[in-house]
Amino acid sequence: MKYTPLSFDVNLREGFVCDLNSLYAALTRLKDRRDARGIRYHLVTVLVFIVLAKLCGEDHLRGIAQWVSLRKEMLAEVLKLAKPRAPHATTYSRILNEAADIGQFEQVVARFFKG
Repeated sequence: MKYTPLSFDVNLREGFVCDLNSLYAALTRLKDRRDARGIRYHLVTVLVFIVLAKLCGEDHLRGIAQWVSLRKEMLAEVLKLAKPRAPHATTYSRILNEAADIGQFEQVVARFFKG
């Protein structure tokens, strides 16, 4: 599957504070189109990982996966996840190509950062 970088951009000329609980809540509006059997990662968790990695300059799936992997303990603590785990790049590909509506994802993220 081919990955197309997400089109949402956030202009960060100065530091900013992002409420992860609000971002998480905004992303829960998206419908997970996967079959419930065999799901290891909640859709919203993976999408939060993607947004955070993208904010840090990662535009490619391997970069996103590596960025999350290097921070999985911290992310698990901040997001109150049961285990510090990091999805493989192929999981991000499947999420973006099959599980989430990319257009809606981009709209939710854009709306979140405009607010």
